[in-house]
Amino acid sequence: MKFDKTEKIIIPREGYKRNKRLFYDENEQLIGKPRPTEKQPEEQEKQTVEKPQKQPSVKKSKPNKNVPKWLYLLIPLLGLLLIGALLWSLSNPTSTDEQPKEQTEKTTTTEEPSNNVKQSSDDLEEAIQHASKSVVSVINVEKQQETFGDEAKSAPQANPEKAGVGSGVIYKKDEHHAFIVTNRHVIQGAENLEVTLSNGKRHKATLKGQDEWTDLAVLTIDANAIDSTIKMRNSDEINVGETAIAIGSPLGQAFQGSVSRGIVSGLNRTVPVDTNNDGSDDWEANVLQTDAAINPGNSGGALIDESGKLIGISSMKISMDNVEGMNFAIPSNEVQKVVEQLEENGKLDRMYLGVMSSDLSHIPEGTLREVLKLPEDLREGVLVSYVEESSHASRVGLKTKDVITALNDEPMKSVLQFKKYLYYEANPNDKLAITYYRDGKKNTVTIDPTEDE
Repeated sequence: MKFDKTEKIIIPREGYKRNKRLFYDENEQLIGKPRPTEKQPEEQEKQTVEKPQKQPSVKKSKPNKNVPKWLYLLIPLLGLLLIGALLWSLSNPTSTDEQPKEQTEKTTTTEEPSNNVKQSSDDLEEAIQHASKSVVSVINVEKQQETFGDEAKSAPQANPEKAGVGSGVIYKKDEHHAFIVTNRHVIQGAENLEVTLSNGKRHKATLKGQDEWTDLAVLTIDANAIDSTIKMRNSDEINVGETAIAIGSPLGQAFQGSVSRGIVSGLNRTVPVDTNNDGSDDWEANVLQTDAAINPGNSGGALIDESGKLIGISSMKISMDNVEGMNFAIPSNEVQKVVEQLEENGKLDRMYLGVMSSDLSHIPEGTLREVLKLPEDLREGVLVSYVEESSHASRVGLKTKDVITALNDEPMKSVLQFKKYLYYEANPNDKLAITYYRDGKKNTVTIDPTEDE
């Protein structure tokens, strides 16, 4: 075998004795045969050539001569059988079609929830749009101060000014009027009232009635101005975690119809309220809690569920630097009960005693024992600080420094509980038993509203 220089194989010089073939070294010098100056015995050259044949690696690569000849015939037969089986499986439609069919069914099943979510989203959007038609902006308008004499000549034409903007909800319509519920603090002190509907049209409103303690008021407008009213849901059926959506006019008419979404965070919350802004809480509002955003201007607006039904009237929020998402609404059941009386009477008919009171727990211990002479174990009750003349309390003989401890055998532990019982529990037309202490002695008197004063 000859090796051209274009196909030469280069190996290290020290390996030239291991093969008879001619090799060139790195300097293109022939290294495959002995140099002329060196005489090597034929035996040494023969041993050099035969040495690679004795390597074990070469012997292991040869087939085993002891293997039967029929085994070599069996191997091609097995190969033919494997090829036949493969061709048969490819031509059989049953096994190949079942998996795609099953996969197709699974794919269809997984797509259904996304369709349901889309449908639910459409329903929610429709519910919000429908409810928004019943939510209005309530504008509290007050007159400018009148001018007289020379001032009147130089003064511009006096026009009413907006005292504030809140929200309201159209909940009822009859032949002549549409009824709107809002918060009392929205319309408080108004000379004139106007409402702006969702379509942008403004209408003059009339105050039908209001209630200080529940902070609710009812307005009326022309029935021909509106097309639909909102439906109320039974607030006793509401659960924590349900969707809650607030609709109103936060920060004024510029944002009328704003929608914020959250959940019902709590039920039957009791929140102290300062109704006369004297810095002292004089009422406990029964409200439901939500984290749906409620801002100034949302007051009196709607809090609805995901079906668009009214579950509450947005009323208040906790406004502190370290508090977020604690907003409150008057439950729809209480709203329904109050507006019915406001429609009929313009106010809520409540038991009125004619007393001013304070918490017994605020009185120093020494005064309780030395001045009021109360028993050692009596630490809760309502201290009478003033009695109005010709009132129920005056007629039955109540006096200042009396300590009321029960109404109709229901313990009274605070002024808030005392007022709440009178305004919600006591029937103004029924008798009311009052338990009180005077000079350390326990007494009971009964008020009968049916008696002539």
